Amino acid sequence: MTLKMTLSKRIYTEESTYIEILNLIEKGFYEEASQKLRVHRKNADMPQSRNQFESHNDWNLLSMLLSFRLTLHSGILPKSFINIQIETISNLYIKGEFYFVNGLYLFHINKMQEGAIYFFYAAEIFKQIAKNDRFYVSQYNYIIGKSYEPNISTHWLLTEIRKLEEELQSNPTQHQKILGVCLRQKSYLYKDLKHFQAAFDEGLKSAQLLEIYGSQSDYQLSLINLCEISLEQTNLDNAKLYLQKIIPPMDPRVQFPYHFFKHRTFNVPLNLEMLNHSCPHFLERFNIWKKSHKIKFRNTKNEPQTQNNWNALTGELTLNQEVIKFKQASLEFKLLQSIHKGPISKELLCERLWPEYSQIHLLDNRLHRLISRLNKKTNGLIEFKNGSYHFSLLF
Repeated sequence: MTLKMTLSKRIYTEESTYIEILNLIEKGFYEEASQKLRVHRKNADMPQSRNQFESHNDWNLLSMLLSFRLTLHSGILPKSFINIQIETISNLYIKGEFYFVNGLYLFHINKMQEGAIYFFYAAEIFKQIAKNDRFYVSQYNYIIGKSYEPNISTHWLLTEIRKLEEELQSNPTQHQKILGVCLRQKSYLYKDLKHFQAAFDEGLKSAQLLEIYGSQSDYQLSLINLCEISLEQTNLDNAKLYLQKIIPPMDPRVQFPYHFFKHRTFNVPLNLEMLNHSCPHFLERFNIWKKSHKIKFRNTKNEPQTQNNWNALTGELTLNQEVIKFKQASLEFKLLQSIHKGPISKELLCERLWPEYSQIHLLDNRLHRLISRLNKKTNGLIEFKNGSYHFSLLF
């Protein structure tokens, strides 16, 4: 077998592994994704595997993207995108993915117009190398980002979505996921125009596709959309039913909209903890709704006080009536926030906290030092049991 054929086979294997782990992340199987990612990191670090990559070390680049995606799904936003010159990447598929994930990061920090530029570059590359699924997703995200430009009308956005939907319908069995997302966007637009029956019809078709073919967060957002439309149609029973179909874990984009409509349907006090991570569409819907409605906010001051408590909004950890303050950009804050959500493995913690590192021994050493440093400050707050890290005290 020639060197060119060997490299081609290797690149295909790394690409298929990337897609396999990415699918786990999108379905909400974060622990499984981190375990698989670690196995493949180990394989890449083996002496016999070295020097089999192209000049930019393809697998290390792809693994950084997967780690970065795990971080985005945790609600812990990195300060910036991965520090690498995308233009220097020689493998076109990997270059397209870097543009795509950079656009995704900018969307997460609500820089929609800037994100659109990166999705445009990604779409151009994926079209060039005939990766149609990735092309259509990139093209859709480009349209959404561009719609945030000044003076872009609803008519323009609806026309662009319809054109994309028409392309997808020419081969619907190949592109069910992105078709479901397009239908959900059409539903959003009809809802904004107060055409609620049209919004419901498109929204229901979207949910049916995304339940089977879509990511977990896309399906959950489609259910929240149907919940809101049902409320607009004064069908409270249906609204409650759609909300009850949402099963954790929830992506950061979903958590605030979920709590917002739980407040509206079940009169539960509103939790603002994940407000800044919300899907932009529902953040806009919330800002409009609150202008004419009285909101019952969750007030922690009126809740029974316990000796031990973690407050992610303020970064304050209360232990035996002593308050320890952590900066929200610090690794200690991110570690506490990750463990507070429930037991979590070493593998997933490493991927979330250091998406830019690829060597396992560096990741493990950094985590052990961070936990040791935090435990000195907190009298052994974090402990390892049954394969996971968790708080040693009851919160």
